[in-house]
Amino acid sequence: MLRYVLDDRLNLDEKTSVNDHDIAFMAAIAAAVAALGAIAALYYSYKSTRAAECAAGAAEEQSEIQRQLRIDAVQPYVWVDVRPDEVTSVILNLVIGNSGPTVATNVLSGSNTRSRW
Repeated sequence: MLRYVLDDRLNLDEKTSVNDHDIAFMAAIAAAVAALGAIAALYYSYKSTRAAECAAGAAEEQSEIQRQLRIDAVQPYVWVDVRPDEVTSVILNLVIGNSGPTVATNVLSGSNTRSRW
């Protein structure tokens, strides 16, 4: 009886040995897990790239706004207003003003309407 138990243990040891098919199967499983990991990394890389593109677009837009503000800050602003005369309320005064940081030059005026006077 002891001999049968030892034979069973020897057969059990032989059954637990790893053969070439088992190694190939484990390698295939490892490759599949690695492929799934690569796909997950690709997805997160794509999301990160999209976020970086959005941030770059916002930075470019902000740079354009800052550039336009810098240009506008040094431009003269000429304005025209029609106001009633302070002495008599019958006469209207045409007031032209310059509210920019620099002096306006070569200011031209014109009208698209014809007066009947």
